[in-house]
Amino acid sequence: MANEDQHPSPEQGEFRLLHYINILLKRRWLILGGVFFLTCLAAVHYKFQTPLYTARARFLPSRTPAMSSRLDAVMGGGGNSYDYYSGGDVIQYYSEIISSSAFLERIVKKAYPSQGAGEKSDLISYYRINAASESEKLVRAAEAISSRLDISTSRQQTPGSSISISYSDSNPQMAAAVANAILDELVVYNQDVRNSSAKQNRNFIENRLKETQDQLKAAEEAHSKFTAGNKKIVTPELEVERLRLERNVTVQSELYVTLRKQLELAKIEEQERAPSIEILDHATVPLFKSGATLKRKILGAAFLAIFAFCGLAFLLEFVGNIDTRDKRMREFLEQVTGTKNDVIKVGRLFGLVKKKKGSAVKSGP
Repeated sequence: MANEDQHPSPEQGEFRLLHYINILLKRRWLILGGVFFLTCLAAVHYKFQTPLYTARARFLPSRTPAMSSRLDAVMGGGGNSYDYYSGGDVIQYYSEIISSSAFLERIVKKAYPSQGAGEKSDLISYYRINAASESEKLVRAAEAISSRLDISTSRQQTPGSSISISYSDSNPQMAAAVANAILDELVVYNQDVRNSSAKQNRNFIENRLKETQDQLKAAEEAHSKFTAGNKKIVTPELEVERLRLERNVTVQSELYVTLRKQLELAKIEEQERAPSIEILDHATVPLFKSGATLKRKILGAAFLAIFAFCGLAFLLEFVGNIDTRDKRMREFLEQVTGTKNDVIKVGRLFGLVKKKKGSAVKSGP
């Protein structure tokens, strides 16, 4: 008998399945009404929510070596090019640039076409940013841009992977305008960084070259004085000193020649104007709203509603069949009541639940 209780027969399993089906059929109007209500609610929410349009632009980090890099390879130099695009850190590099406050403030201050014909305004006016100071307005406008911006690339982050800039806004024309502004400003920003680095590099080499020239001149003068004063080398000490002075002149001369090459390369690199990125696609005005379509939203709401209201039907059936004469059921109800009272006490302790008037127990006769 015990074995039969632990392993129900196929007839018992079929009976239980029919029991569950009967519960669902019994509560069919609750389930159908709940599904209908939630799908209608999802449709209304979709209709009245603010639509968003996403514009996308694509670019590719430049794979063409700079002129100074090619000359450096020919002349045998150590390399002065700035290779920001090697390895899998490319998307992180551009993400950090675009998300930086300095870059976003450039985007905020740009003029964009407004709704009026021929009128332009910045993003502070467009998003109606209110703040006590101009600096705070810039910060809030930058945060508004960052929340609508997305940067992505292909799964395999190789140097040949293209990078996409996506910007979402309720106005499709503004979405495309901001995405293109970010793309164009990225070219200018990268060029400014490269020019600044090249200028610093040139200044450093010029200063170092002047020091090396002075050291070479001093070494040559020391060697010349030694040669004039010691036309005949008669001791080993004088021979060692002569060799040391000659080595010093040779080292300073080679260093001077190398720095002269590097200076010419730095000057060429400073004059380069080749873009650091290749623009593949400018953003176009999106024609369709981004996000889930009405059909997908309704299907999703219906799917969730079926599970929720089927569960509610089983819960109502369970509550309706509670037998208070059963000892285990009474113990279960007592535990539920105790848990409820504990939650109320904790809520009152933190001020989340207000104490009802007249619920306090009076003491005394």
